[in-house]
Amino acid sequence: MLPERPVHRVVRNPLEMVPSYHKKMLFLLDENEPDLARAWALQTTRAWGEQLPRYCRDWRLLQYRDVGCIGARCQALLQRVDRRQVKFLLFDDFVADPLAVYRETLAFLSLLDDGRTVIKRRNAGQLAKSTMVQLMIREPRMEIAPDDADQAASIPAASRSSARRSAG
Repeated sequence: MLPERPVHRVVRNPLEMVPSYHKKMLFLLDENEPDLARAWALQTTRAWGEQLPRYCRDWRLLQYRDVGCIGARCQALLQRVDRRQVKFLLFDDFVADPLAVYRETLAFLSLLDDGRTVIKRRNAGQLAKSTMVQLMIREPRMEIAPDDADQAASIPAASRSSARRSAG
């Protein structure tokens, strides 16, 4: 057992979480297959190190089956931590009433309410608008190679050469 301290976990319906996670992997450029069904079908192939996206940091990020195993993860947590120290929050409850979930979390952690009356939504529906910019943010010193001729043609030559110089 881990030392006594409060642990809270937000859990989400896997049927909603996996598509959301897939979109996040697309945004972060770890995934290049926009169709979730095809990305799902590629899991075994990718686990063998084949057909990995060029910018994927780790093949395990693309194992959507593992990402959706919420029950197994919760069970593993409860084997390591006293149940009285764990608070599971449903993501759907957070979406429906973020302020109530925020206050419930504060109470569980024995923290004082800071008087907030609004919880602002952030990062709704993120998709990368530019592969090059996303790569520069994620790995500023990385050599950037356009994925295909269309992307290369859309990047002015001066920008491509300055990106290479600054990456070195």
